[in-house]
Amino acid sequence: MTESRRNTLAASVLVALIVAAFADVVFFGRAFFFRDVTRFVYPSRKIVAEIVRAGEFPFWNPYWQSGQPLAANPDYALFCPGQWLIFLPGFDFWFRIHIVLHYCIAAAGAFFLLRRWTSRMESALFGAIVFSLSGLMLSQANLLPILYCLAWMPWGLWAIDRLSEAPSVRRFAAAALFISMSMFGGEPVTLFQIGVLIVAVAMIRERSLRSLRNAVLAGMGALTIAAVQIVPAADLLRDGARAHGFPFELVSRWSTPPLRLVELFIPQFTGIASEHFRFYWGTAKYGWLDPFFPGIYFGLIPIALAVAGLTVRLPGTRLILAAVVVSFVLAIGSHTPLLKALYDAHLFASFRYPEKFLILGLVPLMLFSAIAFDRALIDRRILRRAAVVASVVVVLCAALFALSYAPSYIPRFVGFWDIGIHPLAGEIAASSRAVWLRALVGSLASAAALLFGRKRWAAIAIAITFLDLSYQRISIAETIDGDFFRTPPAAARVLDRNTRLFHQADWYGDTIVARRYFDLPEMYWVVRNGLFPMTGAVWGIASAMNSDIDRTFLAPAADFNQAMLELRARRVPEWYAPLMAMSAAGYRTLYLPFEQAVARSRNDPRAIQPVIFLPVRTNPVFYFADRIVRCRSREEFVSDVAADPHALRTAYADLRPFAPAPARVISARQTFNSADVEVESSGDALLVCSITRHKYWSATIDGRSAALLPVNLQFQALIVPAGRHAIRLRYRNPLLVACAIISLISFAVASAALVLPVRRR
Repeated sequence: MTESRRNTLAASVLVALIVAAFADVVFFGRAFFFRDVTRFVYPSRKIVAEIVRAGEFPFWNPYWQSGQPLAANPDYALFCPGQWLIFLPGFDFWFRIHIVLHYCIAAAGAFFLLRRWTSRMESALFGAIVFSLSGLMLSQANLLPILYCLAWMPWGLWAIDRLSEAPSVRRFAAAALFISMSMFGGEPVTLFQIGVLIVAVAMIRERSLRSLRNAVLAGMGALTIAAVQIVPAADLLRDGARAHGFPFELVSRWSTPPLRLVELFIPQFTGIASEHFRFYWGTAKYGWLDPFFPGIYFGLIPIALAVAGLTVRLPGTRLILAAVVVSFVLAIGSHTPLLKALYDAHLFASFRYPEKFLILGLVPLMLFSAIAFDRALIDRRILRRAAVVASVVVVLCAALFALSYAPSYIPRFVGFWDIGIHPLAGEIAASSRAVWLRALVGSLASAAALLFGRKRWAAIAIAITFLDLSYQRISIAETIDGDFFRTPPAAARVLDRNTRLFHQADWYGDTIVARRYFDLPEMYWVVRNGLFPMTGAVWGIASAMNSDIDRTFLAPAADFNQAMLELRARRVPEWYAPLMAMSAAGYRTLYLPFEQAVARSRNDPRAIQPVIFLPVRTNPVFYFADRIVRCRSREEFVSDVAADPHALRTAYADLRPFAPAPARVISARQTFNSADVEVESSGDALLVCSITRHKYWSATIDGRSAALLPVNLQFQALIVPAGRHAIRLRYRNPLLVACAIISLISFAVASAALVLPVRRR
């Protein structure tokens, strides 16, 4: 059998192992649901699939915050090829499969990369399993843009390594294509770290300016291929809430506590990831948050081998140590004064969540562990030193397990982790014993493999590592009954889909009643049944006045939300009524008393209904204003609305006030990117369109271009003359069209260079 066929067979076995690790998803209909999957990812992909099946291009998302850009927003990763499976019939199935597919892509890429860096196939298999099933990668099952970036990263490194070794047109094209696949993921902090790793690989292969130049040129080629994602995203950034950077509180959120780095050796050292971190005892160290990455552990055998390889100074040791130190210092974030200094210097004003920088250190460590594995087969020093590391971990796990039986263990545990005010502190402390026991068993197996392994050592180490990481997959990349998404909740069956939902309850997540709901083990059934944004979009329910957790809204929408908060702070009676009327929101949600909701559900948390949907008088999406109030700023808007909160059809705009003539909307038909409205007016009137304004909206009246005017902070309006008229609104992003042409041409050129024969002298 040729080397190529052996590699292909080994890669096929590897992919089969990854599929086996996700067997509940692939074969038994279980669904990913954790964190962003329920609240944003599943609904957003369902919207994309719905728009495409309707025969439109997804320029615009009409379901979210009264409408927001879609294709230009990298959170949707619209142009990531692996995601296009969702356009096939059976969305729910293909949504699950496309996530697993990216783990297979990651595993295969790591395997072929490590086949270049190691001498044995077993070493490449080992490293590919470590990378693809590591806690870092499994954490991305709910952070799909990062998953898309990281899944293609090994292929980009493989292509750059080949290009640096022997430059050619074909290898340059391959490097540009594979790097562009990561770029389509669109997550900027991850792409920055991948860029650093690509340059490092190029310089390691051949320390010359030529290698650096080729890597930079390949990156520029990748940028032209991914232009359809990158350029519109940069343009959108200028129009959104992020344009002026983030406050330091948001930048520093999810700074990794230094104590968490122990988790590289002891899985779940800072707490249990399952049940949405319900028993996570490290939450106080995170500022009462859950970790950004649910897991960072990538196996005791791999980390022990990596440490041993560093101690014997295998090639690349200095670079690995440099990457690890920089990565960990940045990830620790606000736990050192460095992050504040970088923020004040405006270097980190637009970055968020320092924990993301763990990628820069953990990826090299994981790949280095495979190199150490390879050398351990001929250098017994590495095996012995790795065994020492594993043995120390065994002793630590045994000590923790033994201490859990001490009479004073629970109060000491609660005090050490500073969780005394947590309502589940006692249960959390008691649950830690099972974690220490599992860690002890796993570390004993790993240490035994390192200490006593001989001829079959490699196979045993691979098997133990695969089982170890597959087990942690259950808690880090949790799944739920597939009916969670397939069966609509009771509220989705009765709400009118022609009116928007103002989810007021979502703004009160820190209240006592909210915490009682979200402390339930079945918390995500609460999110689903309560149609917490964007969950309602799965069943065609649009929303308005949403909380912008990630600060991705257009600036007018962010201004409108700020005005809402200011009105509420003024204690204006029924402050929500005029704002809901402006937003065409006809339902308002409020929390039900917890005991009442539990009683109604007959103690079945999966059937619990946490909120009540109150119908509210509102306006349609298109309506004529009955009064115009001149308003030049948000401050004036808040004061004017507070002065007359019952005026539901007043338009607040920087216009010369005039008395609008009587007018009516005869009909209105909306698609995802456009609207056709037929109106009749007895004189000059102002047609208000409750769709978030953006520079790429255009309008015509009877086929003639008409100016769209800002109104009510977030929305837009047209002055309609007397008579009967046909009005058309249309959203098109010309940058997307132009950049799509650039991307297609670049992709065609790179593909041709990759497959067409090249004449050689």
